[in-house]
Amino acid sequence: MKTIYDKVIVIGLGKLAFQCAEYISNLYKINVELYDANDQPSTYLRKNCCNTNINYYCVSKNEMIKNLEEYEEEILILSVYNPYILPKTVLDKSNIFALNLHHALLPNHPGRYAEAWAIYEQNEFAGITWHILTNKVDSGNIISQKKIKINENTTSVSLLHDMNDIAYSAFVEFIESVMNGDVKSTPQIKESRVRFHFTKDKPNNGFLDLEWPGDKISAFLRAYDYFVASPFGIPRVIYESNIYIWKRYTITRSNDINVNTEIYNDSLIIRKPKMTIKLNGLKKVVEEFDLPF
Repeated sequence: MKTIYDKVIVIGLGKLAFQCAEYISNLYKINVELYDANDQPSTYLRKNCCNTNINYYCVSKNEMIKNLEEYEEEILILSVYNPYILPKTVLDKSNIFALNLHHALLPNHPGRYAEAWAIYEQNEFAGITWHILTNKVDSGNIISQKKIKINENTTSVSLLHDMNDIAYSAFVEFIESVMNGDVKSTPQIKESRVRFHFTKDKPNNGFLDLEWPGDKISAFLRAYDYFVASPFGIPRVIYESNIYIWKRYTITRSNDINVNTEIYNDSLIIRKPKMTIKLNGLKKVVEEFDLPF
């Protein structure tokens, strides 16, 4: 298939970054490069790139940017789960056109860990946005969006998995037109109340509030649930003037209308109307420096 580009560069992490690179490599006789944004080389990415015609790199951010600044060919950059912010010296080059995948329905939830914020803020829907990369983060014109309904069982890790699936589906739908230079996009309609989520931001500053209704407590717990370590650190709760952390949680729906909170064995049991939440493996935090962040 024909394209206006001489090279496609994918920058990012994980399976989806490789899938996008592989899809283009299979369809176009073109140089495809993948820059691994992990701190250390990903065995998965390196192995799969070596088994295809994709050139694999895992270099420092500064070295990657230097390479991008020096390229003179017509280049399409795909930023796919990429933690790096590309500078003006790259994005303003006339030979570079760049797209970014954001895990939210922009303009809502710009910034980091949007999947968790959509759950915590109890949005009805989450989704993905492919947009043009500009010098203002997560503000470029929209190429494609797809949405997913959030339910009472949705966690950050499950939502991310589903988002990546629909992100790839959207990519397959639009990439041919982008490769042909026929880019159709829609400006984002900004709302003043939309807040940018920085890396340092945490839902409720990391504390579960026992005064919240059950659904809000559930949303907080599921937002922090990345199966492995949460990017927000370890959540905490204050009960009877003590700070606690926990290892696991369960949320059970019932017809019980009792409202109370108690510690039983190693669990904090939180009863709300028609819901019982258990924080299991409870541990009292004597001092803040005891937290295993």
